Amino acid sequence: MDRRRRTTLIVTAAAVAVIGLGIWMVRRSQSAVQYRTVTVEHSDISVTISATGNPNPVVTVQVGSQVSGIIVALNADFNTKVTKDELVARIDPAPFQAKVDQARAYVDTAKAAVVNAEAGVQKSQAAIQAAVATLASGKANVVKAQAAEQDAKLKAGRRVQMAQEGIIDKEEEDVETAETTSQSATADELAMSAQQDASADGVKVAQADLRVAQTQLSENQAQVKQFSASLQSAQLDLDHTLIRAPVDGVVV
Repeated sequence: MDRRRRTTLIVTAAAVAVIGLGIWMVRRSQSAVQYRTVTVEHSDISVTISATGNPNPVVTVQVGSQVSGIIVALNADFNTKVTKDELVARIDPAPFQAKVDQARAYVDTAKAAVVNAEAGVQKSQAAIQAAVATLASGKANVVKAQAAEQDAKLKAGRRVQMAQEGIIDKEEEDVETAETTSQSATADELAMSAQQDASADGVKVAQADLRVAQTQLSENQAQVKQFSASLQSAQLDLDHTLIRAPVDGVVV
């Protein structure tokens, strides 16, 4: 009897336990859903990539200089980060600066020669104007002398004719005076004509001097252009002594 009672109690207790567990699970499934809330935060996502081998740059830019010389300053070395137009090295500028100074001196000398040539041109132009004025005055004097000569010849001719016709005495002083005046007028006309020719020659000489001065001016102006080009070239070489980074990057 005791064994049966014990077995019955155990079975009953197990049944009660099973029923209770079932009831608890049913009630739990019927209860409200529970949520867990947290504060939103900003953070980085770390990604790690593993690889083997040597890293190579995507783009490689060779940096050099158009001039050669001794490096006096080196502002970047291996693995140095540089930005575009940053000074990375400098070549000794002394010999290039000397060439710039020499070329500038040549330009200044050529410009001074241009100024002198311009003064020569102006002087020649003034000489031409003076010679032309002298020539014009000479022509006027020639015309005046020719008129005086013609008048003196007419008067002398009338005196001679009157003397031949017996109207006046051949020995009278008026006849001699008229002839002398005529001869003097002829001499004056010849002298004025000679002066006119000399003035014309003076104009030609002044014009030739002007052409020479203009040619000299053109040559000096050409020298200014030539020396200015040499100065520009020397200045470019001097500027190229500064070696700058062409792009942003790292020196490799």
